Amino acid sequence: MDKLARIDEAIRRYYKTTSNGVSEELIDAILYSVDSGGKRIRPLILLEMIEGFGVSLQNAHFDLAAALEMIHTGSLIHDDLPAMDNDDYRRGRLTNHKQFGEATAILAGDSLFLDPFGLIAQAELNSEVKVALIQELSLASGTFGMVGGQMLDMKGENQALSLPQLSLIHLNKTGKLLTFPFKAAALVTEQAITVRQQLEQAGMLIGHAFQIRDDILDVTA
Repeated sequence: MDKLARIDEAIRRYYKTTSNGVSEELIDAILYSVDSGGKRIRPLILLEMIEGFGVSLQNAHFDLAAALEMIHTGSLIHDDLPAMDNDDYRRGRLTNHKQFGEATAILAGDSLFLDPFGLIAQAELNSEVKVALIQELSLASGTFGMVGGQMLDMKGENQALSLPQLSLIHLNKTGKLLTFPFKAAALVTEQAITVRQQLEQAGMLIGHAFQIRDDILDVTA
């Protein structure tokens, strides 16, 4: 089974083995968006980095990669909602709220934001490493990362933003979650602090470039 398939399998296993008594419609809505395709850039960077440090991939590493992809998928569900981008299609399929309704889509997105922390907590990794990973993922995805960046982006619409303002949006909206796999790989493989800092800088630059490219495509595609 290739890496992409194992990432998706880790997500499905989490929901199928812990879903007793939970609304099947909620699980269906979650997996609908998980199964809608995508390049899995963030989790693949994480797994390639771990292997690059000479560590053989274990189930726990795929759980961590799955957790990262779950948060990204949740953000896409919420981005597509009428209150945000109001999109009807994503990756050639109806968006989650068009398929299941707005209320269910909101709850599916909520689940995909929260469940990853439980998945990391139960992964077979060193306890101190898991605490550090949970903290880093929270900072990358929440108020001080992706969600905060989205708020800045919304407030900046139809305004002439300065370069520092635009850079701040890029840093938070995209950069921090794209930096997480670099930092996480360093934590999992127990790299020296200097290596962690270098990887964090590399991740920030890649995230910045990724968002600039995305913005250009928005106006040229």
